[in-house]
Amino acid sequence: MKQLEPDQNPIRKIAMTHPPLHPADPSDLSVVSAPEGSETGGNAGGNAGVPAGIVPRDGRRVAMMRKEAAGAATRRMLLDAAFAEIRHAGFSGASIARILDKTGVTKGALYHHFPGKAKLGHAVIEECLPDYINTVWLDPLAGQEDVLPVLMAQVDILGSDAAPAALDGGCPLARFAAEAADLDDNLRRRIDGAYRHWRRGLAGHISRSQFGHFIRTDAEPASVAEFIIATLHGFLTRPPSLRSSETHAAFSREFARYLNSLRP
Repeated sequence: MKQLEPDQNPIRKIAMTHPPLHPADPSDLSVVSAPEGSETGGNAGGNAGVPAGIVPRDGRRVAMMRKEAAGAATRRMLLDAAFAEIRHAGFSGASIARILDKTGVTKGALYHHFPGKAKLGHAVIEECLPDYINTVWLDPLAGQEDVLPVLMAQVDILGSDAAPAALDGGCPLARFAAEAADLDDNLRRRIDGAYRHWRRGLAGHISRSQFGHFIRTDAEPASVAEFIIATLHGFLTRPPSLRSSETHAAFSREFARYLNSLRP
């Protein structure tokens, strides 16, 4: 098997994305043919925002759907802003005032969606952290027969300008974990759930590479996943400003040494 070296498998920058809002229930709308010669970019009757060729059966229901969509968009905006705030300030240091300033949302609207800071933290952990774990760490491994070069590339990219934007300010999961002792039991359980999600996903990818004989069959996938996550966690807990090129180079060398030890 080819030995891995730091920086040999760079991967592209991975940007955080979020799933789109769910479309309206088609049962609430009637599809009709657009009149001849009409524009396809809108509807008559002042139904702005309703796709061409669709006429609402009930104007009140359409208005309600628009209101629900606007509410969902506001909630998503608040979650994204809270996630960014926590990445930079930690949960305890996260400021509701800064989140409101960034989004332009009123305090009343925030508390309509999230009754308190703890509930906002719960939602960030349950919705934003899995997105972060999937996008930055698990999705690049999907479909790869040999995951070791991709794992090496994920470490190599940490020392470059192409590092994932989600890691700006440090690992968000590590941020939460560092404060776990000071958080309530519900928050701690949710943080542990995020780690379990990462471990299960990574162990599954490692098992696939074992099946293809790229990784030793005597290696325990769950244990390997736990060690890799703990290693990354330790490195990412250090703020980016305290990670010199020498520190990153040393980490990459030892990470490559460990991955090579997994070869048959």
